Amino acid sequence: MDGHQDWFNLTTYTPVEMVLFAGGCWLWVVAYVVIIRDIRRYKFVEMPTIAGTGNFAWEFCFSWIAPFTDMGWVPFAAYRAWFFLDMYIWYNVVKYAQYDTTISLFRKYKWWYLSIMLAMWIIGFQTFRMSGLEWIIGARTAYFLNGVIAIQYVVNYLRLGPKYPFSLHVAWMKGLGTGMNTVFMFMHFPSDHFLHFCGVVIAICDIIYFSMLFRDRRRGIQPFEAPLPVPAIS
Repeated sequence: MDGHQDWFNLTTYTPVEMVLFAGGCWLWVVAYVVIIRDIRRYKFVEMPTIAGTGNFAWEFCFSWIAPFTDMGWVPFAAYRAWFFLDMYIWYNVVKYAQYDTTISLFRKYKWWYLSIMLAMWIIGFQTFRMSGLEWIIGARTAYFLNGVIAIQYVVNYLRLGPKYPFSLHVAWMKGLGTGMNTVFMFMHFPSDHFLHFCGVVIAICDIIYFSMLFRDRRRGIQPFEAPLPVPAIS
């Protein structure tokens, strides 16, 4: 059988590599579920706008347009799970974009603004893949996007503050999940130093982000209950 037809492709990848990659991907699935729970609870999307659009675009490209990943059905199922969960997250990114979008023009035309951003991500990911620059699992585009997301999480937390309902559970799950994937990248792609660089940047930002949340929760700072104050428009 080809790798994508098996539950796990243990011909191309070692069992350790498979545990690291599939485990990290499924931790992100759980993180998405917690994000959705908190959207319903707080009417607030902690995922930055650039993450909500970029993630949804990447998942669309690598779940439906690109050929199946060669890692097997279990890791690929995580890609599909991300896509379906992100349908709900994407809708709410647009609905509550006022927390992450402080420019009045972008708020006024947020459906257009976010739809154009989504289209640009899709075109970018597709042209990168069609140029022959991407691995079959989508690692390079995923890690470039994840680096942007990790930085933006830190920026948004510093901008909005600990009273907004950023989840400590999401912080450790996305950090650990990406960390497991990064170890896989070092093992399976030892000469792809771009992936290694992105992985190190992401790890640093994820550690900083988790440390800030953990510090503030230890100090007893708890999030606002809805309705949340909307940041001032610049």
